[in-house]
Amino acid sequence: MISSRAKKILWALAAILLILLIWLIISLSGKKTKTAAPKNTIVGQGSAAGTGGGPGSSGGSGSFGFSPIQKGSATGGAGGLSASTTQAGTGKSQAVGTAEPVLSSLNEPIRVTGSISLDEQGRPFSRFMEKGTGNIYEADLFSGKTRRLSITTIPLVIESPFASDGSYVFPESEKNFKLSVSFAAVPGAATSSPSDSQAGSSAGQPGNIAETPLADGISAFALGPIITPSKKQKTPSDTAQAFIIQDASDGGADGFIVLIPSLKKKLVWHSPLREWNASWISSNLIALTTKPSYQAPGFLYFLDPSASNNISPDDAGTLVFGAKNGLTTLVSPDGTQVAFSDNTDQLLLSSGIFNVKTGATATLPSPTIVADKCIWSADSKTLYCALPKAPGAGPYPDSWYQGRESFSDDIWQIDPVTQQTTMIIDGTKLSDAGIDATDLHLSAHGDFLIFTNKKDSVLWSVRIK
Repeated sequence: MISSRAKKILWALAAILLILLIWLIISLSGKKTKTAAPKNTIVGQGSAAGTGGGPGSSGGSGSFGFSPIQKGSATGGAGGLSASTTQAGTGKSQAVGTAEPVLSSLNEPIRVTGSISLDEQGRPFSRFMEKGTGNIYEADLFSGKTRRLSITTIPLVIESPFASDGSYVFPESEKNFKLSVSFAAVPGAATSSPSDSQAGSSAGQPGNIAETPLADGISAFALGPIITPSKKQKTPSDTAQAFIIQDASDGGADGFIVLIPSLKKKLVWHSPLREWNASWISSNLIALTTKPSYQAPGFLYFLDPSASNNISPDDAGTLVFGAKNGLTTLVSPDGTQVAFSDNTDQLLLSSGIFNVKTGATATLPSPTIVADKCIWSADSKTLYCALPKAPGAGPYPDSWYQGRESFSDDIWQIDPVTQQTTMIIDGTKLSDAGIDATDLHLSAHGDFLIFTNKKDSVLWSVRIK
């Protein structure tokens, strides 16, 4: 029999052994634990990154951050993201080097209603209107630093396109199920981009902006090319122009060109159909697409706004192609190619590129809603698209426009001639919830891609060259 004293000694030894075992387990676990990468950061492989942000910067931990354009002081970086390419018809992917998504890493993401990319002395920057306040900001795309241009509150804005030179902004609000559009000159629009010396300093203090009503009851709105004033003119002249569509008295639609800021208005087009989307491509080309629905065939027309016969219901533009349900379109700057999407009989989203001259059609590697998720390069040689990972079947584009459907996109670069496609951004690397990209545009030299995430209206800037 074991005495009571011996039992006490054995229990004490057992307790000591248990404590030693627990300490050993904790020590080993601590040695194996690695620091997790911060959110929105990808560990770079073979590429340096650091703070201080312009191109060619190096140092740091060998990682680069993916963050939206934000307000406050910035840290920037550069890094590499492996890309892949697929040759049409082969189904094979190959590594093609690296793209360099460079995004600012600041304090508070900016949610926007509209933006435009501009360039001053070779330095790209983005000008945008903040959602909720209507304040206008600029962000240097190299450093990510921002500068506030206006302090006037403009509420209830749903979209705010800018004139192509950034001089005017056009806040749009909803009124009786139509658009009510105003315009305002942007304070400091003639100044340079917010360089490191300007951002956050006293230079270029933000000012007030004065809205001027443009028109109510608008069903489609498209900004045109900037008007170059004549040197002989002694008084300020109109520098911006817009094409607007309003309901006609006969149940159809009238199209007007409105000059800014004088508001001179000229009827240039009429159609017996009422529902249209418009895009002003060049000085002599406006693209008109019937508003899309998966239940109705859509058509694309080309319109020369200077032609006199456009106001005839029998000759309201030139039919390019159509009879496609759910049709959305994006015409190239030179007017020779049309990226499009439609909905098949099986409720499957389909996308392609239509050649206006030859009538040939090339299929995109994955379907998307091209009018909202693609952008052509300035030379019409490259198409950049946000392609959903798995769109599935559904009543597109209606469900996406209505907010009942959300996508998770990757960003692709597409050559319409060779049909070579390159994935340059994996959207899940930018956000855990994925990116539902819309309102894509490129910087002046095509080295930055800017877009808005439809999920939260946050503006993103990605360096692609």
